[in-house]
Amino acid sequence: MSSFSIEKDQFGGITILEKTFDDTHLFENNLKDSLTQWKKDGITVVWIKIPQTNGDIIPIVLNLGFDFHHCNGNILVLVKKLLMDTPIPSFASHHIGAGGVVTNSKNELLVVSEKYRSTKKAFFKLPGGIIQLNETIEEGVQREIFEETGINAIFEHMVCFRHQQKYRFGMPDIYFVCKLSATSTDISKQDSEIDECIWIPIQKYIDSPEISDFNRAIVQLATTMNGWNYTKKERDDGRKYEFFSPKFLEK
Repeated sequence: MSSFSIEKDQFGGITILEKTFDDTHLFENNLKDSLTQWKKDGITVVWIKIPQTNGDIIPIVLNLGFDFHHCNGNILVLVKKLLMDTPIPSFASHHIGAGGVVTNSKNELLVVSEKYRSTKKAFFKLPGGIIQLNETIEEGVQREIFEETGINAIFEHMVCFRHQQKYRFGMPDIYFVCKLSATSTDISKQDSEIDECIWIPIQKYIDSPEISDFNRAIVQLATTMNGWNYTKKERDDGRKYEFFSPKFLEK
């Protein structure tokens, strides 16, 4: 019987739950014995999470046939197949971001010029950024808009999304474009990231030769179409769900 605390999953695998490993020699012997027993018990896969403070056991785990899977903050996750044909899911494969088409009662659009950009020439784009862990798209885009511009805004609907390959660290990106209405007007830009932030008439922005075809297209979509219905739900276990669906004409 293993001396480790474990958690079984629905795929026949287990995760070792220990958060610290003090005695490396004892750990190595216990892990060897446990792997032998788990294989006899029909366990398919073993996962182990190693905190940065226990980095000295990484060579031991690798020597016992584990492979690197991913790193999440200060935790390194390794995995070992006990049944060779068992599929191992890859770690998260995409970045998720969101940008906001924010308008006010004067028919103006909120735009920013970033301090760190891919071109030398400044240009105006939509406020937005990366959705953080445990945020919904609604929460993330509202937070990014407020951080960059100081503007509070109400989420109205989803406009569209874009999928781009090789965005950051060689990983693809999914970027959601959202329509929001401003509930405040006084701009307070984020000096660390934003060079300039302004309200600009929507048509003036669309007509400008200085903006990208992508930004022009999505602002036109956001200001002339109804977008997708938005529904947010939360399960009993605290997990949040967002549903986006096309709006259908009433018969």
